[in-house]
Amino acid sequence: MFNKRFEDITLGDIQRLVNNKITENVHLDYKEKLSFRASGKVDDTVKAEFVKDISAFANAGGGLLIYGVSENNHLPDSVKGVEIDDEDALRRRIIEIVNKNTDPSFTDIKMRSIPFVSGKVIFLIRIEKNLLTLPRRNTLDNNFWVRTDNKASCMDTATIIGYANIRQHTEDIIQKIIGYKKDRLNEIIANNNNRISADRSYVIMQFVPEDFDSFHCDIKTIRANTLDRREDIICPFNGGNMNIEADGYLMFNAPNDRFSTVDCTEYLKFYKNGIVEWASDWFIYNSQIDWKHMVKCIFSLTKKLLVYYESIGLNSPLHVGITLTNVQGCFISINNYRDSKALESNMIHSMDICLQKHCDFNAFTYKRFLDDFFNALGLSGCPIYKDEQTLDSEFLNQSRITL
Repeated sequence: MFNKRFEDITLGDIQRLVNNKITENVHLDYKEKLSFRASGKVDDTVKAEFVKDISAFANAGGGLLIYGVSENNHLPDSVKGVEIDDEDALRRRIIEIVNKNTDPSFTDIKMRSIPFVSGKVIFLIRIEKNLLTLPRRNTLDNNFWVRTDNKASCMDTATIIGYANIRQHTEDIIQKIIGYKKDRLNEIIANNNNRISADRSYVIMQFVPEDFDSFHCDIKTIRANTLDRREDIICPFNGGNMNIEADGYLMFNAPNDRFSTVDCTEYLKFYKNGIVEWASDWFIYNSQIDWKHMVKCIFSLTKKLLVYYESIGLNSPLHVGITLTNVQGCFISINNYRDSKALESNMIHSMDICLQKHCDFNAFTYKRFLDDFFNALGLSGCPIYKDEQTLDSEFLNQSRITL
């Protein structure tokens, strides 16, 4: 629909949809008006209709709701804009309505406004694809909705069963990935390849494509998409060493610039089957975890690897996870060491997150992922997020990266 990020959609893009008469479809719906405001009572019928639209898009692979554009027989008619009295409050209300009235509940939606005229805006809601085994149910009308062509349709029993069978296949793949990652982490920690030091703490990040058991990329292609950009693709690499191995391509840094993989401080391994594995001890010094630096590098590496995957032609979803090893007794603090607490576990795991191919990646893509990870570290969530829609400005200024 738009060959750009959600955050970069402009008023001109919306106007072109109208001018070119781009019809409503499985992933696009126009709404002339918002059916409720940021405050005040919302009728259950209005809620049910709104949740129907949201859940139908989620069950059909995601989509975009555009408020402030009138339509006639599913064709856009004109850009009119809508009035919003308190956008932050409206976003919170939408999250609350969706979360409370879907089963399983979810908040995988993004929202933003585009200034129009006379104080009006175009309000966009992007709904992410449902990745669960079962479709999401609208608990207000007790129906399973799915977007078909240009409208929401109620799923029949056969469709629900078929949906569940497809998702079960996905679940089998996920279990296979979980098994691989568990076995691989055990190998890394056992130091079978002499790549990490047993006396230091590491962050390990694994990117595993769903078709890793059938995908193959030759070393020449891997090198062509990593060697020339090695200083750019890994943060905080500055140069580094390289090895061609039987199962892939290794980039690494070692203490004192030694040309050996033994006791290296950081490595990035590109496997022929599409798996990428990163380990680094840059973020833990004197038992203190530099969480801001770690988060910055997690974002930076992910964005660059998504480009890498596209360049080698790997299009399957990616399963991403983070592990901290050898961290018992290490400290993590948020406010100038005042809230420091020692970690009790020697190994900390994140939940896994699934990134879809050509993912419109930004900071909020990782919100649940990082919140869960920081929960495991004993905190209430990742400190870079003020709420579902707002980032901490101090972190942005200090990190000096675009999220």
